[in-house]
Amino acid sequence: MKGKIGTLLVIALALAGCGATSTGTAAEAPTAVPVASAVVSPTRAPAPSAQPRETPGATPLEPSPTLAPSAAPTLAPSATSTSAPSATPQPTLTPTKPPTPMRTATATLAPSPTAVATWWEVITLLVGPGNPARLYALQHKVGRFPVDPPEVRLLVSHDDGQTWSPFAGDLPAKECLHNVNMDYAQLDGLYASTCQGLYRWSGSSWELISAQETTMVAVVYGQPQVLWAVQFPDKGSVVIRSNDGGVTWSPAATGLVHFNGVATLGIDPTNANRVYAIINPKYAGSYLRRGNGSGQWETMPTPNDNTVIDTGMAIDGPSGDLYIITWVPTYQLWRSRNPGADMGQIQWEPLHDFGPDVWAHLLAAGPGSNGPALYANVTSIRQLGGGFIEVGPALLQRSLDGGQTWTALPIQTGDD
Repeated sequence: MKGKIGTLLVIALALAGCGATSTGTAAEAPTAVPVASAVVSPTRAPAPSAQPRETPGATPLEPSPTLAPSAAPTLAPSATSTSAPSATPQPTLTPTKPPTPMRTATATLAPSPTAVATWWEVITLLVGPGNPARLYALQHKVGRFPVDPPEVRLLVSHDDGQTWSPFAGDLPAKECLHNVNMDYAQLDGLYASTCQGLYRWSGSSWELISAQETTMVAVVYGQPQVLWAVQFPDKGSVVIRSNDGGVTWSPAATGLVHFNGVATLGIDPTNANRVYAIINPKYAGSYLRRGNGSGQWETMPTPNDNTVIDTGMAIDGPSGDLYIITWVPTYQLWRSRNPGADMGQIQWEPLHDFGPDVWAHLLAAGPGSNGPALYANVTSIRQLGGGFIEVGPALLQRSLDGGQTWTALPIQTGDD
C-alpha cells in the first residue's frame, strides 16, 4: 500500500502545488508494499476543502490541486465485500422513500496516537459464506515510522469476529503481496494478487494460476471461471477480464475515465452484467463508475451534487444495494437501492454521519441482525492548529443494522 498514514503522522495542510498536471494514467507499480484495495482499503487522503463535481456521462476534467482543509472532516450471498447524517446538504435526487435521519457516531474512536508505536491495520476484510459468517482480515503493520521490511498477515475468524487466528495457509509472495480477495460462492475461495502473479487457495496450498500481475480480483458469483481484475495503469488496460479462470486476459475498460487507475472493483452478485469501480484519487478525490459485462463503462452520479467519495464501497448480496461514503462536508454513509437504473434515475439516501474529526472507509458487507452488516475502518483525527492534524490508528468497526449505528470490532491474536 502506498504511503499509509502512521499514528503520530502530522500532516501539513498546505501541500498544494506538489502534484502533476496531466490527466494521465501511469503510476509506478510498487513491488514490495501491499496495495490496499476495496472492496478493500486504499490509501486515504484528507477531505478536500472544496467540492469538485463530475457530470455523469461526460468526460470529467481532472480536479485541480486543492489544499487540505484546516478542519479536516472529520457481494455473493450477503457476504460481498467489495461489503451519515447531520443537517448537511441534501442529495440532489429525491430518495425512493423519506431518508432515514442521519445518526452521529456512537462508537469508541481510535486511542491517542502516542499510546502505541506500531499496530496492525485492516486493509481488506472479506465476509465469507456460512453461519456464523467466516471473516478474513488482511492486515499490514503500520506505526509512527515506516515499518521496514513491510509486514502483512492474513487472519481468519470462524465465529463472526469474536476470535481471530492466523490463516492456516499463511500468504504467498508476502514481499510483494497486493491484495487478497475471494469467490463468495465458495468456502475459503481465496485469491492472492502479487507481483509474481495470481494465486488461488486450493484448500491445502496456494497455487499459481496466472503470471498476470493484478492489484485485486473479483469473481462473478456462481461463475468461477469469470474473473475481473485491476492492474496498474502503466501496464495497459486498468481493468481486465478472464473467461477461463485466469489463464488468459483481455482489456475490459472501454470508456472508463480515470486519473490514476482504479482503487476498488466489485460485481453485483444479483447481476453478473453489472460491475462497479471507484477510481484512485488524484488531487481532489475519487469518483464512481459502472460497467457492463462487455467492459463498457460510464460515470455514475454520487450524492450531494456529485461530490467526491472515498475509495471503499460495499454491495449487499441479497438486494444489490450499493453503499459508499462521501467526504464533504463530513464523512457520511449513503445507500442507493437502484444503482443499476438509468443514470438520471439513480437515487441516494443518507444513512449515517460519522461526525467531525473522523475519517471512515468502507470495507465489506455481510449478513446482519437488522439489515446488512457493514464493516469500515474509522480513524479519529485531532486539530493541532497552524494547519496541522494528528491522525490516529484506523480501527475496525461494524454496523449490524445497515449503517445506522457502529461499534468497535477488535482483532486480537496471541501475537499482539
